[in-house]
Order: sequence, then structure tokens, then C-alpha cells
Amino acid sequence: MSQGQQADFTIASAGTVSDGIHRPGYRLVGLILPTLDSTVIGFSVSADGGDNWTPVWLATHAGTPVQLNMGVAQTTAKAQSVPEDVSRFSIQCQVRLDVAAQNGGARTVTGNWEKVA
Repeated sequence: MSQGQQADFTIASAGTVSDGIHRPGYRLVGLILPTLDSTVIGFSVSADGGDNWTPVWLATHAGTPVQLNMGVAQTTAKAQSVPEDVSRFSIQCQVRLDVAAQNGGARTVTGNWEKVA
């Protein structure tokens, strides 16, 4: 029996944010990234169904946003774990990805979700 699910985040061509996803009973634990123009992926959450979005900040470092910093643009696909701060919020909130504008077409990022006990 599978203890996980996958759901795709979509980033429009020239877009800087993905759609928001919430999987009741699951938490976001990883991303399968396509080629991206962005070197940094940030995360925002919404507790009201997507009307208002708030960036996720590190619990231990005031003033520091939670980000995946890849150093260089992703020229190949890559699997990446999600920071624990984001994973915890994803249990109760929608999550979206914040990136630099994507040139040359829309991007799909596969989110991997783990069942919450």
C-alpha cells in the first residue's frame, strides 16, 4: 500500500508563482524539478484557500525566508527534499512555489506528499 501521493505544481510561462496545492492528510516532502531558469525556489502558504499568500520564514532565523538555493539555474531535472518548515505548514495550508520568471514555456514541478500519521 502506498503511503504517498504526487501532485503537480504548474508555473506559467513568464510566471513567478505556481498554483497552490493542499493534500488533506499529507505533507509535502520533496520536489522533482524540471529544467528551471530560477536558482532559488521560495515557498508561500495560504490558510484561506488561496486568497492571501504569506512567505514561509525560517523558525530559527528571524528575517530569513525559507528557500532552496541551487546556486545556478537548473539545466537538468533534479529531485530535492523540502525544508521541514514548509513541510509542517503543508499539512494544514496550501503551498505554492515562488521562482524567477520562467522563459520559454510553462514548467511543471512534481510535489511528493507523505501520508501524515
